[in-house]
Amino acid sequence: MNQRPARRAYTLTELLVVVTIVTVLVAATLPIAKRVMDDSRTRDSARLLAGNFAMARTFAARNNRPFGLWFELEPPVGYTDPPPAVPPPTVLRQCTQVYLAEVPPPYAGSTTSSRGIIRVEPGQTVPEFVPLYPTFQDTNPADGYNDQDISGEKAILLSLIDEGDTCLVRFDYKGDWFRLIRGTATNAFYPDPNRLYYFFTAPNVPTGSLSGTAIPPAYGNATSPGLRFQILRTPRRVGNPIELIAGTCIDLEYSGMGQQGGEFAVPLNYLVVMFSAKGDIDGLIADGVLSGPTGTLHFLIGQVGKMNDPGGASTNHPTGLNMFDPAASNLSDVNSVWVSVGRLNGQVTTTENLIPPVLTSPPPTPTSLVIFPGDPRQQTLDPSTPAGRGVYLQYCREVATNREQMGGK
Repeated sequence: MNQRPARRAYTLTELLVVVTIVTVLVAATLPIAKRVMDDSRTRDSARLLAGNFAMARTFAARNNRPFGLWFELEPPVGYTDPPPAVPPPTVLRQCTQVYLAEVPPPYAGSTTSSRGIIRVEPGQTVPEFVPLYPTFQDTNPADGYNDQDISGEKAILLSLIDEGDTCLVRFDYKGDWFRLIRGTATNAFYPDPNRLYYFFTAPNVPTGSLSGTAIPPAYGNATSPGLRFQILRTPRRVGNPIELIAGTCIDLEYSGMGQQGGEFAVPLNYLVVMFSAKGDIDGLIADGVLSGPTGTLHFLIGQVGKMNDPGGASTNHPTGLNMFDPAASNLSDVNSVWVSVGRLNGQVTTTENLIPPVLTSPPPTPTSLVIFPGDPRQQTLDPSTPAGRGVYLQYCREVATNREQMGGK
């Protein structure tokens, strides 16, 4: 019988050579693999956020009442709030957890006879919402006010609305909505927790409607029997939190409305974006205060490790500022992703973060940064000023805005 020759074993030297080659290859590819993974995590988080926006918009249409997303905000790890010795204090906020949010069904009173009015009560200076019974009754004849609340409507309302929360009221199931806020001892303008004040942008100016122009029906009429009403309460979180991919976050420092609109860096605790049943943006609520959107909503998805004060010192960039340093800023990182939501149609799009090209020769300085060199849009910014940094942010959002306006194509 023929026997096959014995297979020669590998020598120790050969094994060491193979191990060395493998080690060198792994060491060379690790940085590339890390960048690919970081890029993938950011994109996955952007898709997750966009998908949940679309789901909330669908729920609003299906249930015929507002649904949206609740952004739970927190300061970055290691960040002191406010930071020491930085006047005025910079408030940084990031979001890694998102909830679905819904508005409870409108409350129209405990009986079919429930009525209400907005007026200034005796001894008060700020108007408030007052529940009434439709039959005139003056429990204090000296003041001449219709003030009977037989069904105890006020107590029910206070059980539904937390101190400091805002809500909306409209009358006779039509017309404009008007803002109300339950008082709290810490609010100088609205200090009584037992009152639902008419919320103004300026105290004692009766223009607290969503349109900003309407006056409440029968406003200030002391003897009015009141009108039927609907109260729309603030959104509530629904279900468990939706966690973004580990290591990623929504950077609220650069997220905001439009290219130059109001920013989202103001809220400290939470931000809520609500869709109407028609699919457009119904409203924004920041720490209990309701407002309307002024443009496309832009959310910058980046890395938790790049949450830094934009005006903080950087040793890796000629401007000396974090905002322009790709290693320290989500705004200057091309791996960041914009998730945009159209104000009028609720269209949700995702867009790569395309930052403005910068002139490198001569290099930028702390007070001079040339963007779009050789382009008709070329201009020189002073990065040390808020105005200069604002122009840079505007161009970063430009592509995301244009894509949303083209329907996401």
